[in-house]
Amino acid sequence: MELHGSTLVVVADGARARLFEERVRGGPLTEISDRLGDLSASGPRGSGHSGRVFDRFGSGSHTTGGDSPKVRDEAAFVSRLAGRLDAVVAHGRFEEAVLIAAPRALGGLRAALSGALAKRVQGSEAADRCSETADEIRAALRHIRLGRAERA
Repeated sequence: MELHGSTLVVVADGARARLFEERVRGGPLTEISDRLGDLSASGPRGSGHSGRVFDRFGSGSHTTGGDSPKVRDEAAFVSRLAGRLDAVVAHGRFEEAVLIAAPRALGGLRAALSGALAKRVQGSEAADRCSETADEIRAALRHIRLGRAERA
């Protein structure tokens, strides 16, 4: 187990993200969310209405299908986040990364990460911890690592 070398801790949900740096394993977390910049959507937003189709005969109607606007917005946010994380890691000194994100966001984030960053991911947790303090996230990070050590 390497005790030195910075770890990037990513805490996200489908609309927010926070970054922390852990310089020494088990040490305090320093929030570095300012390195993410603005992750808000750019460009025009589409209509939130997915449309309806009415049956030719009778009174039935149904939506046109596809993902809801919320799901599409979350996927776009996670994609932008993955791009920013690649830039942060490229300009940083991070040996490894740990992902803590809401379940759907975690899956999307894992899929959107570059190969180089995905190799640095040393653990993850499917939980929404965006509103937690650095100390609470530090405790969660400890549990993630303990769980990984037990499986090894």
